[in-house]
Amino acid sequence: IHLSQGFSAQATGGTLFNAWVSAGPEAVSVSPSASTGASALFSFTVQEPSGLANLQAMYLLFNTSASGSNACYIQYNPNSNLLSLYNDATGVWQGFPWNQSGGSALNTNCAIYNSYNGLVASVVPTGNQITVNVPVVFQQPHGGYAGELNQYVSASDNQGWSTGFLQM
Repeated sequence: IHLSQGFSAQATGGTLFNAWVSAGPEAVSVSPSASTGASALFSFTVQEPSGLANLQAMYLLFNTSASGSNACYIQYNPNSNLLSLYNDATGVWQGFPWNQSGGSALNTNCAIYNSYNGLVASVVPTGNQITVNVPVVFQQPHGGYAGELNQYVSASDNQGWSTGFLQM
């Protein structure tokens, strides 16, 4: 049943309506909110109200705008357990299992690692939230970036719901 805006119902007896509301994933947080060094352990968290088994992918983007082009664009896929970095030069995601010893990926803007100078990647599910911790090393001078980079989080689920890129 589709109820349009302005719908009203009148009944002389009791009327029972049941409704199910599908809610898509939600971006929760990124930390640290600012970093001045060339490397840091970034944590990004999303929530999937219908359960983490429904989460398809989550993304962390560092750029001057909400664009994956010429950016540090990171993906975590919970189904394949892959942590990936988008490579502008080849147009493909290059990834590794987050718990793989020595895993890394590099593009012209940044590199992500399973472990870097004591910073260790991890995935922490808690209820309907999941946090991905990933060591990020920015290329100097940030792949041609001037000034600060914004942080964006996005997530999508198996029903096609997506947050879009949300600046955090």
